[in-house]
Amino acid sequence: METYKCGACYETISEGVQSPKPESEPTILSEIRALSEKLAPLEGLKDEILAMKSEFADLKSSLSKEFNDAVKEFSVKIINMEQRIVLVENMQDQVNQLQSRLEKLEEESDKQDQWSRMSNVEIKGVPQGKNENLFDILSKIGAKIKYNVPKTQINFITRVPSPQKDRVKPIIVSFCNRYVKEDFVAVARLESKTTLY
Repeated sequence: METYKCGACYETISEGVQSPKPESEPTILSEIRALSEKLAPLEGLKDEILAMKSEFADLKSSLSKEFNDAVKEFSVKIINMEQRIVLVENMQDQVNQLQSRLEKLEEESDKQDQWSRMSNVEIKGVPQGKNENLFDILSKIGAKIKYNVPKTQINFITRVPSPQKDRVKPIIVSFCNRYVKEDFVAVARLESKTTLY
């Protein structure tokens, strides 16, 4: 279907649209050369970008390797520290067990010391002489209180240091039997009003 157009409209349409004139070949070549010259630095830029991309890839790979190595080293250190912590915790458990055993042994030792001291008598005020025989002194004390103590009933006899240096060292007699010690003390208390020497 054709549309009708008036002559004036038809002329304006045909005048406004003109077909382009073909440019000459040298002009086109000249423009292509100019464009090529403008794009030439872009080729160099492309090479630089590719080189930078390669460097970044190498850097990334290097950093990744260093990071992985550092993580592995850190992991090994953490594992070693965890193993040491476990050892220390085990040692602490052993120390606690040993401490508990030591406390029990000390308690038992104290009880045994107290038990063994139950057979001991401390005699104070006996002058100390050179080359003294403590068995003879105990025998004289026994004669004075009228209680004979045979050597077979004595575990040991000795003088012990006094906390005060100017005092005479007391004599400690350890009897073999607690009952002999108690008899000795009972008789000595009855005779306490008399002088031993």
